[in-house]
Amino acid sequence: MSRYVKNEKGSAKSFSADFSAVKKGLKKARAATDEKRWKEMAKFYESDKSLPTLKKSKFPSEKELKEVRKKLSRKQGSLVLSKDATPLEKLRYEICKQFVIYKRENELKSKELAKIVGVDTSIMSKVLKYRNERFSTDKLIEMLAKIYPKHDLLLKIAA
Repeated sequence: MSRYVKNEKGSAKSFSADFSAVKKGLKKARAATDEKRWKEMAKFYESDKSLPTLKKSKFPSEKELKEVRKKLSRKQGSLVLSKDATPLEKLRYEICKQFVIYKRENELKSKELAKIVGVDTSIMSKVLKYRNERFSTDKLIEMLAKIYPKHDLLLKIAA
């Protein structure tokens, strides 16, 4: 059922037809406003040089990729504990983990931590990367005691 209203000229017009025209006008106005906002945002992002832009990024050349691969091939990452690790390997891993935690919590560089422990930087680097196969468990515990001198070592046996 349509409702009729009189317009300013005095003629009767369907309310629903009038409402749909208003609705279309609002959609056009909203679209124009949205477009204007998008243009303003684009200008802002283009003017701010600190923001990253996708336009400037490109895939590296083959030469650049070779250089990066060469650098990465010389680096050693951290080792992960294997699923079938022995209890001794797990213990040594946990000791190394304590060095990493201490370093992060105290915001130290590897060099600074090595100085505190009293070892060479290369040795500390190996410990922080869980490359502990060259050190005895006794040596790792001895080193750990230097950063936690007032703490006792507690062995927890879990099932």
